Amino acid sequence: MFDLEIHLEFSSASSRVDIALETGGGAPWVCVGIFTEGREHHFGLHTLVEDADGTFEPVRQVETLPSTDAQVCALASMTRRYAANLLKGDHSRLSPLRVLRAKAFRERNRNEAGTPTGAPPLDHRPTLPELFGEADEAEFPADVRLACVRSAVWDHGYSADEVATFLNLAPDEIQRIVDALDNVADDSLDALRALVGTGK
Repeated sequence: MFDLEIHLEFSSASSRVDIALETGGGAPWVCVGIFTEGREHHFGLHTLVEDADGTFEPVRQVETLPSTDAQVCALASMTRRYAANLLKGDHSRLSPLRVLRAKAFRERNRNEAGTPTGAPPLDHRPTLPELFGEADEAEFPADVRLACVRSAVWDHGYSADEVATFLNLAPDEIQRIVDALDNVADDSLDALRALVGTGK
């Protein structure tokens, strides 16, 4: 959780905008939320800008402005420009936005924790039997195996084909697991657990 000095929320039945300033400095930030098909999706303004322009550098530049007032004005202008269609109910860019959001989370995890998934970094690349061996004595082995699928792909560079062969699954099933754990797709955890089983 963030320690917030200021938090403003503007919401309707189908959307919301959060503006916040964290205690201890830094620029304010904006998050846009929409409600669709029974789910709420949240996107940082930087994700909306990157989707439209191919870069979120304009959001980075806000930090260089001389005052909080100037930063808020710049963010308000960008929110009107980049979030208006989404807030008005145009969800045509929802899928690519979810992909960009997952990419941003991986980059943040890599910077803060050392790996794309946020798992503790290892001093070597584990073999797949070594990696999935973590699940053998786990209380919830299917959940650990799901996490291992994602870690194998993002943290250790295994292809979906390699993981699929090891688990006796199809490559598209491995991609389905990765996408769901990245919140890019909407498969239920129960369906994913059934795919990987317990390994016993």
